[in-house]
Amino acid sequence: TRPLTPEMQLYARTDTHYLLYIHDRLLELLAQKGEGCIKTVLDRSRDLCMNTFEKELLSPTSYLEFYKRCDRQYSAEQLGVLAAVYA
Repeated sequence: TRPLTPEMQLYARTDTHYLLYIHDRLLELLAQKGEGCIKTVLDRSRDLCMNTFEKELLSPTSYLEFYKRCDRQYSAEQLGVLAAVYA
């Protein structure tokens, strides 16, 4: 871990200040909609959290997939730059 500057601490504190209130308010609103609503939200949240990010593996010709999706022609120089960006 690294020490946070006072400015970073203030940002973190103000950024999270209302989270508990929002949590309580959302639970209250969901409870008003019915018992099953909270369970549905929790189930969907759990399912969403189970998703894992898979980074796309790039190959030497991956830039061509991007180029095919574009609706324009690139010069040889532009294609070279695009290939370098994907390298």
